[in-house]
Formats: sequence, C-alpha cells, structure tokens
Amino acid sequence: MNTQEVLLRFDPLDSLFFRDGRPYTQGESEQVGVTSQFPPPPATLVGAVRAAAARSLGWAEYGAWDDDIKQALGDGESLGPLRFRGPLLMRGDDMLFPAPTHLMACESDPQPALLRPGPARDCDLGSAIRLPVLPDNVLGEAWKQARTTWLSGHVLEAVLRGEPPALAELVAQDDLWIHEARVGIARNEQTRTTDEGALYSPQHVRLQSTVGLGLWVSGLSRPVFDQLPRTLHPLGGESRSAWITPVPTEPVWPAMPEALHKDGDSLFYSLVVLSPLPSVTPPVPGQPVLSLPGSLVSACLPRPLMLGGWDSLIRQPLALKPHLAPGSVLFMRAKTTDEATVRALHGTCIGGRPAWGYGLVAIGTWS
Repeated sequence: MNTQEVLLRFDPLDSLFFRDGRPYTQGESEQVGVTSQFPPPPATLVGAVRAAAARSLGWAEYGAWDDDIKQALGDGESLGPLRFRGPLLMRGDDMLFPAPTHLMACESDPQPALLRPGPARDCDLGSAIRLPVLPDNVLGEAWKQARTTWLSGHVLEAVLRGEPPALAELVAQDDLWIHEARVGIARNEQTRTTDEGALYSPQHVRLQSTVGLGLWVSGLSRPVFDQLPRTLHPLGGESRSAWITPVPTEPVWPAMPEALHKDGDSLFYSLVVLSPLPSVTPPVPGQPVLSLPGSLVSACLPRPLMLGGWDSLIRQPLALKPHLAPGSVLFMRAKTTDEATVRALHGTCIGGRPAWGYGLVAIGTWS
C-alpha cells in the first residue's frame, strides 16, 4: 500500500459541466442557461478517482463493488484507507489559490489592501462587534473584494503574512476559464421524436489549455496509480471526461508566517478557507468556531455555498447543506500556549468530511 500523499491532476478532454443545487431534470423547470459550478466540490473529484480506481481493480462499471474493492477504496461515505485534500486550480506547474475575501482591490490604485478587524461597535449582529475595515492609510472609493481573482503560492504566502500583493500579481478568472453555451434536446428513443420541454441549454466550463484541477490523495496502491494515466475517465455531468495523472513535482505550497502576532498572552491568527468548509451554523463573534483554538474576532465571509451532490447507488441528488465558500477568512484570537496547535492546522482539512478534502485551510496572522 502506498500511504504517501500524491497530487493528481485532472485535465479535461473538452469542456466540463458540474451541476449545482438547482433542478436539472427534464420537465422540472426551465432548463435554459443552467451554468456549471466551478471549481467543483471535493466529492465530485473524489468520486471520479474512486470510480477510476475501481475500474482498474476489475469493476465493470455497474453493480456493487466486491469485498476486495471495498477494502481498498471504502464503501459509500466511508473512504477506507483513502484520504484527500482539495481541490485547487493548477496552471502549468503552479498551484492557484482563491483570493481571500479580505483582499481588496481598486482600479484607480495599483496597490491592493487587506481588511482587518476594526474598532468595536454596536450593530444588528450584537454589541462590541468588530467589523472588517480598510487600513487607515488607504484612501479613495470604489474598493471591492477581489473575488474573481486567484493567487499563486508565493502571493498567498505574502498575504498570510499581512502583506498585500501588487495588482499585477492577481490572476483574473477570465484568464483561467470561460463559460460556453451549449444547446441540446432530449429525444424519445422509442419514437425518435421530442416532447415539449425537452430543450435544454447548459453553460459548460472551458479551461484554458494550461489549466487543470489538482487533488491530493493518499492510500491508493501503486498498481492503481500506474493504471490511472492510461485512459480517459468520466468527470462531472453531460458525459464529460478528463485525464487523471500523478504530478511528479510538487508545486509551491504557501508557507505560514514565521511569527504570529502576539499581545500579552493573546495570539492573533487568521484562517483562510481554500476548499468548501461544511458549516451548520454561521460563525458568531466572540464564540469558538468548530474546534479551532480561541474565539472569533471578526470575519470576511461571502455568501455560503449550498452543496449537495449525487448518490450514484440510489441515483438521486443529495440534500443541500451550507458551506463556507473558498476564500472565506476568519480572524481568531487564541492563547499563546495554543500556538503549536494553531500551526498544526496549516494545510490540513477541518470541520465535517475532512477525509474527503472539505475544509482545507491556510493559517496567517493579523494585528
């Protein structure tokens, strides 16, 4: 058994389509302009890897797995010996990370800025709430979150230290993928005709030629790894497929700051979410978050992601559940005695379903 973690890269043969939580069944609703979700949730890529591994172990692509396959790949929600982290974007040999939501940009200013917790004030969230604010030396208007940009490992490393990057260092989403309209019509196989409401128009995702998806996996046997690059594998919906290949050289992973800010016995750290983090209840200022050391001071949170999925055994969609979106930032205060525990979180998955790759986080600092 190969227990070493390996980075797998997904390169699509053509465009890709990943459904979101909206109905996508013939006759349920208007099926025009249904936009693909991207990047896909971890479970989509995990399912593709497990199915590819099962085929290499003798599965005929229909029916239940035999006991040997279940022992190697788990069964249903249980992953057995497998563990995953991600997914993240890759461009060439570089890893790209979603821009944290406290990163602000302005077209009239070449230097972005980082939000930080402001002074305590009373508001509809409660008393003594510290809302995120721009630094005092940042002037002008039209500042907005750099939500549709991506960062290289070196740039995210600087942001974790509290150093905003230059505007030219941000990678625009339009340089990575575009949405591509497709039109289709369902046909009755018996009569070879169509019915009313059979027309559909999905919006696929077409990646640039050097762009792919990366997912770390451990627990797969070496013979399975050797089989993966030899054929195309189904990925997502609309009969899409992709190559899955191990990456021989690990891309740059952003390092933690050498020093986390301290004041007396308090330790100040920021947590950046890199893959969807299951969240049953919204984070509350002054309260603990999940099992993280310390309590929440402030946060920069985009609209939560409602993620479900598809149960391939019963062929039904899974219930939608809220997740903190990639790029979410939590500003935390802990004790200095918790520093070792805080540092151990960097690059790991936290929260619900961590073995599936959900809740991948990076640790920074703030003052």
